[in-house]
Amino acid sequence: DDTQLTCETPPSTFIGSVDVLVSNDLGSDSVVNGFTYGFVRGDANDDCTVDLADAIYGLDYLFTQGPAPACEDALDANDDGDLRIADCIYIIAYLFDGGSPPPVPFNPAGLDPTGDPLGCL
Repeated sequence: DDTQLTCETPPSTFIGSVDVLVSNDLGSDSVVNGFTYGFVRGDANDDCTVDLADAIYGLDYLFTQGPAPACEDALDANDDGDLRIADCIYIIAYLFDGGSPPPVPFNPAGLDPTGDPLGCL
């Protein structure tokens, strides 16, 4: 309508910025890099929240050949560039022992400012 614009973003195969094309009956316009697909560090199971389930998901992946995370960077809770038990412990310490929150991007979602080999789908 004249005061509100609602958009749906399709699933993406990468993390990063995309152009946005907006159109209505009056015309259209585009915004370069108007939307950014990002991730939340610590959200290993990709359910949009960081909780105990993320630590369990990580342990399952690391030690029982559970499903791989869609975003390895999200499981890398301490942002050291490696996926290890330390990441699961980091999440648990944050949740239950007053530990530091995961490094950015963490609420809100965003891009990884560190250059490591981990990626996201």
